[in-house]
Amino acid sequence: MNKKWFLGLALIATSLQFQSCESSTDQTADNCIRVKIIDFICAEAVFQILDPAYYHLGELQWAHGETYYDHVFHSFLGCADLEYLGKLERPAIIGTELDIQLIEKQEDMSCAVCKATLGNSPKTKRVIKFKLNGCN
Repeated sequence: MNKKWFLGLALIATSLQFQSCESSTDQTADNCIRVKIIDFICAEAVFQILDPAYYHLGELQWAHGETYYDHVFHSFLGCADLEYLGKLERPAIIGTELDIQLIEKQEDMSCAVCKATLGNSPKTKRVIKFKLNGCN
């Protein structure tokens, strides 16, 4: 009888442990989010979220000049992402649509970049990396 009780208790504890691990995981970690670059300078960019499922990750009514944008956030870009943008012509960067992934820790930022910053960026900050192969 004690073995069955112990086995049942162990089974319940194990299932609770897995359940708590699942609920603490960031649900966007493996997801791909379509965004558009609204503003960019040096290693900073403002992105507008294009996928309604992720609108909640951005802020509303961010003013850029006389235009207001919804579902936007600010991010610093890692070296690999800057290298990709460097292949685009400067005017073409603004308005570029691409896929990103939210990450927990900023990727390599040891590359040389200018020191200019965006003067008016959204308060919402996200750490991202580009998904150049798109969403699968």
